[in-house]
Amino acid sequence: MSGLTYAGIGNRDTPTHILSLIKRTATRLEAHNFTLLSGGAQGADSAFASGVLLQCNKRIWTPADMIRMEGEGGYELHRQVAEFHHPAWWRLSSYIQQLMVRNVYIVRGTNYWSAPSFVLCYAKNESRGGTSHSLRVARAVNIPVYNLAKGDPIKVLEQLALDFNLRR
Repeated sequence: MSGLTYAGIGNRDTPTHILSLIKRTATRLEAHNFTLLSGGAQGADSAFASGVLLQCNKRIWTPADMIRMEGEGGYELHRQVAEFHHPAWWRLSSYIQQLMVRNVYIVRGTNYWSAPSFVLCYAKNESRGGTSHSLRVARAVNIPVYNLAKGDPIKVLEQLALDFNLRR
């Protein structure tokens, strides 16, 4: 893993022009020694992953990872955090619960992967869905969130560049 990490997440139905922007941004962040943490879903997650050129510069958390993680140190805590931040946990199937636990791994890290320095996302609606769950978890531990769906995406990226000294 390279120096810093960021979570690259978002909606499955992210517009095509934003997917292109996400891919270019992921390539740029990799050039600044950032490692991508993501979930690999279609849409924004996949665009982030496709922009990272070297496999060692990305960690894509899959549902299969969650099956392997059950019983491992830290899993139960991540599951409790996922449940706490979901408004209707009891309504979710066990598979969807696993996806929510995966979201916690992405934004909180593990013993082996540090928590991200920030979350870069495309979340049109921050009140429902897996991306919104991730954002609630990130904000609870004061991880900065840059949402490309909130305002002009270029201005969001300019703010990110200023906040993390990514100009060059």
